[in-house]
Amino acid sequence: MRVRRCVFKTESTALVTNTLQALRIDNFRVDGIVTAPCTPPIVDLGPDTVLCNAGTLTLDAGNTGATFEWSINDTTQIIDVTVGGTYWVTVTTGPNCSTTDTIEVLSSVTPTITPSDITIDCSANNVCTFSVVNPLPDAEYFWDFCDGNSATGSVVYYIPTTSDTCIGTVTVENVCGSDATNFILTNGSVGIKNAHLAKEINIFPNPAQNAFSIQNNTKQSLKSVTLTDMTGRVVFSQSLNNLPSEIIDVSSLQDGAYLLAIESEQGVIIKQLSLVR
Repeated sequence: MRVRRCVFKTESTALVTNTLQALRIDNFRVDGIVTAPCTPPIVDLGPDTVLCNAGTLTLDAGNTGATFEWSINDTTQIIDVTVGGTYWVTVTTGPNCSTTDTIEVLSSVTPTITPSDITIDCSANNVCTFSVVNPLPDAEYFWDFCDGNSATGSVVYYIPTTSDTCIGTVTVENVCGSDATNFILTNGSVGIKNAHLAKEINIFPNPAQNAFSIQNNTKQSLKSVTLTDMTGRVVFSQSLNNLPSEIIDVSSLQDGAYLLAIESEQGVIIKQLSLVR
């Protein structure tokens, strides 16, 4: 009996069987050169993430022994990422058998905040505007006022409900970390009492380093200046000479936020002073 030899090159064993059945050949010997069906490789670069403080993120495409093509023209299985961006990799394990995965990497830094980063303006109808100077776009700011109220945002509006001087806190947070600082809240410092005097008596520079000036644009006599730290402890006191401008040496004080009280003929004017060196 004559036996014919046929060679089928196909990626599907089902195609070989179906072809033979269609030809109705009983005396064929079939040498099937069959390629196994493609099982796409599993590739998982992980969820989108944030790279903090110029760190390094390792991306592993898995599938050891496969062929790799990265968006940064790398062909290895594992790469290190040091800058933010969109990264993708295509992993190939055979003919027409590949998988692509993409990850978005953002860059950020651990936030910091100091008293000098806060401005307080209460000149408009007793409504105070609390602002953060140059806020981070990816951070959240949480304000805790010492009268039990709170607010969220880099700019918040608030009406003080206590006549006492107290210390509030602002906290900044993002995925890289958090930081907090205190601020002084007092009716005098925010201009509710002696508002006209507070506008006419200026402190500069603020923040200061080793000294600051008190500029008196009123006809009132200024008697003394006192600095209190965030714990309520008086750390500096000096009599004033009732001059239009006086320089106050605070080189002996540490960096930080202070409550500055200026005694005048019409009462005490409270302001906040920051020392930053």
